[in-house]
Amino acid sequence: MIEVNIVGQLGNQLFEYACARQLQEKYGGKICLNTYEMRQNTPNFRLALLDFNLNENVEVISERPLKEANADNYSVKILRKFFPDLYFNIMAKKGVFVWKSARIYKPLPLLNEKLQKRIVLNGYWQSEKYFSDVAEILRMELTPKKPVQPQNEELYNKIRNTNSVCVTIRRGDFMNDKNKGTFYICDNTYFRNALAYIKKCLPDCTFFGFSDDIDWVKNNMEFPGEVYYESGVDPVWEKLRLMSACKHFVLSNSSFSWWAQYLSNEEKRIVVAPDIWYKTGKHAKADLYQDNWKLIHVG
Repeated sequence: MIEVNIVGQLGNQLFEYACARQLQEKYGGKICLNTYEMRQNTPNFRLALLDFNLNENVEVISERPLKEANADNYSVKILRKFFPDLYFNIMAKKGVFVWKSARIYKPLPLLNEKLQKRIVLNGYWQSEKYFSDVAEILRMELTPKKPVQPQNEELYNKIRNTNSVCVTIRRGDFMNDKNKGTFYICDNTYFRNALAYIKKCLPDCTFFGFSDDIDWVKNNMEFPGEVYYESGVDPVWEKLRLMSACKHFVLSNSSFSWWAQYLSNEEKRIVVAPDIWYKTGKHAKADLYQDNWKLIHVG
C-alpha cells in the first residue's frame, strides 16, 4: 500500500499522485489517497483528482496520518523545521517519506520487501525526477473522465487546429498580502517579454488566455496577435484539458500551469517561464524547472 497525504488543490494533487504512481509501478500495491488533513482544514473539500482516469488500483481514505508523518504533530514540526534531512533519513528507514520542501528534490531510497508493504508519502514532490519513469502512463491517466463540454468544443478545436500558445496568468491568492511577497513574480513586464519572445519564434501563433481572473486579463493585458480566452467558469478538469491541448506555453509560477505543459503531447513545444519560481529563499529556482524551457528574467 502507498498512502499519500493529499494537500493543496489540483496542481499539487497531481504531483502527489504522480510520485505515488511511480512507486506503485516499482513496488506494486494500492495507492490510498488520504484526504484527512484537507478535510480537517478545508470546508467542503473535494478531491479534484477523482475527475481523471486514474489507475484502477486507487482508493480514497480519510484517516489520521501516522503520528511520525503528521504535519500537525508538534515534535515532528520542530524536528522537520530544524533538521529536515536528518528527519527524512530517519523516517525513510521506516518506509515513511516526509519532505515538505516544494523547492528541493530529495531522492527516495530503495525499500526492502518488508517496508514495501506500507509506504507513506507526506510532501509536495514537485520535481519530474519523482515520476519520470511513468511520464507516458501519466499522460494517459491524467485525462478527464468526461468529454469536452459542448460550450467549449469550438475553443477546443481551435486550440487543436492552430499553432496555439497557452498563456497562464495566475492571480487570485497570489495577490493577497500574505502571498504577494513570495509568489507574485509574473507581472505585466514578464508577460510582455515572454509573449514577445514566443511571437518572434512563432509568427503565426494564436494565443489562448487562461486565468483565475479572466476579466482582469481581458482589461489589462495586451497580446501581440490573435487571442482567445477561456470562459472563466469551467471546472478545473476541463480547464486543464484545454490548456494541455495547446502546442506551446507561457507559464506562471504555479503547479497547475506546470502540469498543463507537462501533459501536452506536442514533442517540440516551446515553454517560456520566469527564471525564478519564488521571490524569496536560496532555492528560488526550484527543482521543477525542465531543461528545454526558455527562461525570462524577472525582478
